[in-house]
Amino acid sequence: MMAGWLDNMYNQSFAGSYANARRLRDDLLLQQAANDNDSWYGKDIDTYDSALRAQQGQAVAGGIISGLTGATTLLSNAFKDAQIRDTSMQEGIISDLSRAGNYNYNNYDQLANDYAQTNFNPSFSYQDIRGMTTGEQIGSVGTSTLSGAATGLQIGGPWGALIGGVVGLGTGLGGVIAGNNAARIKQESLNLQASLAADAARQNFEAAHERIGDNNHRMNAINAVKYGGPISRQQSIQQFAERVLNTKPKQREYRPGGCIKRIHGEGGLTIRIQK
Repeated sequence: MMAGWLDNMYNQSFAGSYANARRLRDDLLLQQAANDNDSWYGKDIDTYDSALRAQQGQAVAGGIISGLTGATTLLSNAFKDAQIRDTSMQEGIISDLSRAGNYNYNNYDQLANDYAQTNFNPSFSYQDIRGMTTGEQIGSVGTSTLSGAATGLQIGGPWGALIGGVVGLGTGLGGVIAGNNAARIKQESLNLQASLAADAARQNFEAAHERIGDNNHRMNAINAVKYGGPISRQQSIQQFAERVLNTKPKQREYRPGGCIKRIHGEGGLTIRIQK
């Protein structure tokens, strides 16, 4: 019973069709040799042989097409299983972190606000990067196995199904394993980049803190006045100098260059200039 079922499945395959045509051709040649004529059961031998050759050619072509189609399906599934999720979002987080603190802050409040809102420890999980659960991976491998078995059955019958199933299983596992490895490598790479970006962000904040301090010192130096504070716009320069120096400008004493004295005497008017 089992043997008959296997034979029937084999005969329905491309390999079985090719084998049947070949067996009929062999029988035809034996009949031709035994009868030594150009006909067999009233049919032209060449015509019948040509039909059998055509059947063989169709079986070969069908097997090739089926094999290529099955292989394409398996490779497509394996390629899909090997893919990981798009990590543009994670890479954007890392890029933003590396630029954190690299701005022109006017005061410490702005700096402190940005610092408080910065996540210095972003972590990316394997599952977020892989994108396939264990159940999905098992299902995908099973699909590849069944697809390979179906293709093998169509080409070579039960034995072809067994071979095709093994090929499908191996291809499916290969795709899943490749995807798992790619996800782990990507996870390690992203976490390393995040660590470097966090270090860069801390350096940015430290540099910004120093810049604010330097700016404050410069502003204090500019606005500082040694004694009197900032210059009042209502004061003249002389008033400002008096207040800063705490002295009044020395007044230059005016003394006339000479004194003219008139003396009346016996000889008349005498004029003397005193120095």
